[in-house]
Amino acid sequence: FDHTKTKEVLYTEIPTMLRNEYHSIIANCIEEMNKEDLSKVVGDLAYHYYRCRNLEKGLKYLMSAAETAKKGYSITEGIRFCCEALGLIGEEGFIEERLKILSSLGELCRIAGELDDCCDYYNKLLRLSEEVGNDTKRIEAYHNIGLVHKRRNEWDKAVENLEKSLNVAKEIKDLRSVAENYYDLGYIHERKGDYDTAVKYFGYALENAVNAGDRIVIAGAYRAFG
Repeated sequence: FDHTKTKEVLYTEIPTMLRNEYHSIIANCIEEMNKEDLSKVVGDLAYHYYRCRNLEKGLKYLMSAAETAKKGYSITEGIRFCCEALGLIGEEGFIEERLKILSSLGELCRIAGELDDCCDYYNKLLRLSEEVGNDTKRIEAYHNIGLVHKRRNEWDKAVENLEKSLNVAKEIKDLRSVAENYYDLGYIHERKGDYDTAVKYFGYALENAVNAGDRIVIAGAYRAFG
């Protein structure tokens, strides 16, 4: 039974309810045997709880596995875990979980350089965050859509989305996001050769970063001045 096709045929011939029960038994055993340290088996738990359609534990371990995959630069695997999590929760409800999954998918696709998919997931995140009034996720979505356009040298579209992110960040007084958006706007104007505007934005970025205690943007702003 070592051949992959043989395994696939045998697996698909198992009745669905029985197959789900087997996955559940295996997942419970793995969880019990490794309860002192689940970190090494989180991928296996995600797989089996997803296969037996255990919503609570499947979602928990799929997202944990996706985060582990991202940290280990296994980006394709991380995307797969997130997509499975999205499929597991379906089309209705689970708003907070859906926001988190879409955010993770956008970030993973950006890291992978899959910019079309990245933009698609962040647009979905934007629409959902607007529906439920989640300003933090609106800021994130607009900002990252702007970064995609920035990466493509599509300056006008980048500025449009970064300014939308900036405006929402100002409304809720999210100084860290204000600083990040000003920094990216400054970078774009620098690339366009508009150095006066770039210096102005880097100054705003530095001011807000100091107030927010964001040492990364502080360092970036000083480097940009230099």
